[in-house]
Amino acid sequence: MITIHSNFRVIALLPKVLLLEWEEQPSEKLLEFLLSYKAVIEKQIKVTRCVMGYQSLMVHLLEDIEKLDWWKQHLNKLLIKTKKQNYNSFILLLFLGINLLKSDSILYLPYLTLLIFAFLLFDKLTKYK
Repeated sequence: MITIHSNFRVIALLPKVLLLEWEEQPSEKLLEFLLSYKAVIEKQIKVTRCVMGYQSLMVHLLEDIEKLDWWKQHLNKLLIKTKKQNYNSFILLLFLGINLLKSDSILYLPYLTLLIFAFLLFDKLTKYK
């Protein structure tokens, strides 16, 4: 077993299957993050599909696992990439909301809603590390 992150463990389950496990109980914030992470993993050329379980993610590969350490590092990079994408979404929403509020439009409610959504996203991002 190799830890890729304080919350995740990686196990070579079968020659072409990795199993990512975590002990944290399911929550809405964790599920949202994991769905983003799963989508990033599935875009990899060497990955055929991902299946999410209760506290695990099974990653099916095109080729046999030769170096588990390489996969550990690669999955950690993808984890960081997922977090950056989520923070970039927050920054974009915040920027749009503030600039739209500065405009002379009378339609402030949609812009306030956008800002509230941005801060809710930030709250979710900061609670799951």
